Amino acid sequence: MKLRILVTAGATREPIDGVRFLSNFSTGQTGADLASEWSKIGHEVQLLAGEGAVVPSVANCEVTRFQDFTSLDSLLRARLSEIHFDLVVHLAAVSDYSVAEIQMSDEKFSPDTLNKLNSNAPEIRLLLKRNTKIVDHLRSYAAKVEKRESTVFVAFKLTQNANEAEKKQKVSALFEHSKVDFVVQNDLENCEKFDDRGFLIYRRNDRSPVRATQTLELAQKLLAAVEGRLFI
Repeated sequence: MKLRILVTAGATREPIDGVRFLSNFSTGQTGADLASEWSKIGHEVQLLAGEGAVVPSVANCEVTRFQDFTSLDSLLRARLSEIHFDLVVHLAAVSDYSVAEIQMSDEKFSPDTLNKLNSNAPEIRLLLKRNTKIVDHLRSYAAKVEKRESTVFVAFKLTQNANEAEKKQKVSALFEHSKVDFVVQNDLENCEKFDDRGFLIYRRNDRSPVRATQTLELAQKLLAAVEGRLFI
């Protein structure tokens, strides 16, 4: 069965000025690998990738770049409200904050992507504003087209040096405030490993996860989850 799949991957870049931004370490590699594997086996894949993120080399994967929180949110709102996807996999590392105001001496500025701030200023202060959680709105964005067919939503939760109880608590919290069907959890300490990436796939209302050690295995098991074969 050919699936239509939407993947988000990579980091947002929250602008400060024309040459500076706030971001994080995400390369988008996992999302690119998943999109590449699913494209190779014949699925129709669209990838929303952050600026500078890794993208697949396969020709039949449609890639669209996003910059900041606002551009990613707008892209998702538009795609999900217009197109039915069988599977939506949200890996993008979205900034929790954007720059609201820049303070230099007694002057205040809004973020400006066209000009460069004066680098001779003795001190620059950034006032940050909280962003909403995009993952919490994915199903509502898809409400118009999802009425005809069911969409499976998958979110990712990256933890840092968390013990098992902490991992499960964070996964439970993500299920609670979003309406995703599955959560894939892995820990920062496993991100650079080649032998075991430590992916744990959780299903809503089922706290016994299925493990995947490599990205290829994760791709296969997520498809099995969509088809209802993973948690049998």
